[in-house]
Amino acid sequence: MFSPPARLLPTLIILTLMLTLPGCGAGAGSNANSPAYWRPVSSQGEEALRQRALNVCTRLVGPATAHDLRIDVQQQHDLTAYSWSGGRIALSQSLAAGNETDLAAALAHELGHLLADGSLCMPYAVQGLAGQTQSQLHADTQAQTDVEVQADAIAQHLLSRAGYPHAALPRLLQRLCLDTPSPRLRNALQRRLALLQNP
Repeated sequence: MFSPPARLLPTLIILTLMLTLPGCGAGAGSNANSPAYWRPVSSQGEEALRQRALNVCTRLVGPATAHDLRIDVQQQHDLTAYSWSGGRIALSQSLAAGNETDLAAALAHELGHLLADGSLCMPYAVQGLAGQTQSQLHADTQAQTDVEVQADAIAQHLLSRAGYPHAALPRLLQRLCLDTPSPRLRNALQRRLALLQNP
């Protein structure tokens, strides 16, 4: 039996998790990791929605940090958002055109990922938060290693600092729970929701 060198074990674990876990914004019945899933919106409509999302990002993290983002709006009708290192965020058309509070909650969560992994420079008010959020908000060891929980905690801070309602992210997670047919995804969303509601 093959046994990888000890120094490669953390990398193999992370790669395995990345390949087996769904994206954080997976909506009802979505297959967002499939290249065919993301179809661009017409350029005119996309530009207006992209600008709207960029305005919300600017409110969340400030113009200097938002300037480094690349936002794509895709032709999907579920509430879906994904981020990739390097500052790229993809949003479904429904999310980008919908309620601003839902849009802000989703963007704050994706920005939480980008800020935590170092893809974006952290604004002064968020510096140190990535390493402190889990120990401050969640005592159990499972939450301490969960990147989704970490992104949620950073998102809550960003939303609060920008003047959005404290319930914005929990409300979005509740909507996603109702729209998600997968019991596995629904359980993960409910766990995140419980951690947000019971810090």
